[in-house]
Amino acid sequence: MERIIKLLMLAGIFLLSLNVMGQQSQLSKKDTSEVRFLNSRKFWIYKVEKGETMFSISQKFKIPQEEIIEFNSDVAKQGLKAKMKIWVPAYSWLNRKDTVTAASQTKIEESDLSKKSLNILFLSAFNFHKQYSGGADIDSSFVKEAITNETRENLEFLEGALVASKDFSDHSNKINIIIRDTEGDSMNIRRLLLKSDIVSIDAIITNENGASLRAINKFSMMNNIPLFSGAINSTDYIRTNPNAYALSPSSLLQCELMGNFSASFFKSSNCLLLKTGISREDERATAFRNGWLEDSKGGNIKKVNFAGAYSKALKDSLHKTKMNVIFVPSSNEDIIISLLTSLRSIRKEYKISVIGLPTWLYSQSIDPVLFDTCDTYLFSAGYIDFARPEVTEFRRKFRDHYHSEPTESAFLGYDALQLVVEKFSHSEKFRKRDKKRTTFEGLFSRYRFLVTDDGKCKENQVIQYYKFVESVPVHFDADESGN
Repeated sequence: MERIIKLLMLAGIFLLSLNVMGQQSQLSKKDTSEVRFLNSRKFWIYKVEKGETMFSISQKFKIPQEEIIEFNSDVAKQGLKAKMKIWVPAYSWLNRKDTVTAASQTKIEESDLSKKSLNILFLSAFNFHKQYSGGADIDSSFVKEAITNETRENLEFLEGALVASKDFSDHSNKINIIIRDTEGDSMNIRRLLLKSDIVSIDAIITNENGASLRAINKFSMMNNIPLFSGAINSTDYIRTNPNAYALSPSSLLQCELMGNFSASFFKSSNCLLLKTGISREDERATAFRNGWLEDSKGGNIKKVNFAGAYSKALKDSLHKTKMNVIFVPSSNEDIIISLLTSLRSIRKEYKISVIGLPTWLYSQSIDPVLFDTCDTYLFSAGYIDFARPEVTEFRRKFRDHYHSEPTESAFLGYDALQLVVEKFSHSEKFRKRDKKRTTFEGLFSRYRFLVTDDGKCKENQVIQYYKFVESVPVHFDADESGN
């Protein structure tokens, strides 16, 4: 009898605890009284109560913690505090029953295109819902005036890929491109990736970045789908993905590669790195230095404090007899003009060559004569050789179809799709014996992919070199250059 009473008491306690838990999980009118909408998505504005944690709030609203944190950056920085107001999604995409998981996907093997069909998911931010209003007739002139530069570049990235899809499709191998407008929104991307037509894709092409690329990369890793990124500095978001390819070297890698090239090109010279005190610029200088030190042929290298004008510290660091190579990690045109003007005045006393950033190629206010007189070298992620027959043919096809001249974005889009085809067709020019190294000749650039030192993704290791000759940046091949 005593045993039965104890069991009844335990059962009562258990039922009471269940009732309390049920009450805690139910949302009150107060919890959902304040509503906000972001890009047509519903959010509750919830006031944190004393003693609550992100986990308890997650349980209360039945929303994964990561989804809540994504919309509340202050929580990550300051921590969760009582009376703090946070955004809580009214519903979760991660918890939906039709979420695609790795188990529901067939792993993509790098086999020949014997399946006769290659399905490529193309993700980019076109933002059409923001660009146009209904009811108006849209012609090409309206489109050019109405859309933003970002949308125009993304469209041309897609258009370049579409031209490539026609070039590489034939009767036996069909290329299907599934185009989705991400709206530049990571939550919208997650919703798009849950749709049934996304399940059977073989590869992803995107030029998204930031949180959007992080969401795409997560999907790629979960489902073992190769991801090809055309965005600059994308390695920060795809670094841990062994199936990811970064078509453009990161800005810091470009500086490192230029440093390595410069050490070989300017043998036994005196290299000076301008230290401006701006963190991003000093990071570029450090990357250049790392590249320089990788080559034993390079001479001395040191950082010089630079306050935005020609300084005594810089002049005192110049060598009287050796070549002085000065790396300028800044894009500030006032600083560049001031420096080059000062260096021009002492060109007869010292041998000087200046190395600048890719942004200098697009400068509007710097007199190109300054670049000439200071023997300026620049570098960039891409170079389009208009004398190549393949480039001429692509331009003809693009103009015939889109009635405009292709931009760099279009060339990069063409390369991205061709890289996908090459990967799945086991082309010899794409895949080498070394599994960590792949090479490819594209329209926008050469591509030599290596696994990143601190990650698993493959990043392009090729940059292009320019020297100003008669006020014009002239491209030259590093393999054919001499000192």
